Amino acid sequence: MYEDIVKSGNQEISTLKRSILSGGHIKTGDIRNLSAKLYKIVPDKSIDGVLKICEILLEEYNWELGVIAFDWANRIRKYYTIETYDVFYSWLKKYVRGWGD
Repeated sequence: MYEDIVKSGNQEISTLKRSILSGGHIKTGDIRNLSAKLYKIVPDKSIDGVLKICEILLEEYNWELGVIAFDWANRIRKYYTIETYDVFYSWLKKYVRGWGD
């Protein structure tokens, strides 16, 4: 189920990359548009469900999927708890390698 979303995201990102002129790059706005599209098909929009799929996306170590993961985590911000801090801190240590992330 979650793997299908990751696969779909990767396919859409590949399509975006092919549509860019030589020497260009994918814009963050394009990824955020893709993020909104993919978020609609997330089956479990509870905080636990969304954070779980965010972790799966981050495990890909792919900038575009990371942007999607962080966007989705932001979408559920009204449900954050004190435990959410621990999740974000672990992401920071595991997945963030620089300012671009």
